[in-house]
Amino acid sequence: MNMTLDEKTWKTIREHYEMAKACLWCPKHADGWRRREDEGNYHLWNAYYMAVYSEVKEDLLYARILMMMDHETRNSSVYDRYHKYIQPAFEAYK
Repeated sequence: MNMTLDEKTWKTIREHYEMAKACLWCPKHADGWRRREDEGNYHLWNAYYMAVYSEVKEDLLYARILMMMDHETRNSSVYDRYHKYIQPAFEAYK
């Protein structure tokens, strides 16, 4: 099965998103519960930038990434969070 460049890109984005979710939101490991913030942020920011700059958007995953970005940047200004993450996520859901 041959994948197009967009499909490969979104497969990579999905992998980064899943890793970020595992590191930041599902931190159960063999040695107990812990949040791997550095690794999670690395994967989240990779997924975010790859999704933002991709030619074709996979809308639902794009919106999920934006909402995770909003949650993880909750210490930023509400104005920035709304215009960078929340508003584009709602547009992608539509």
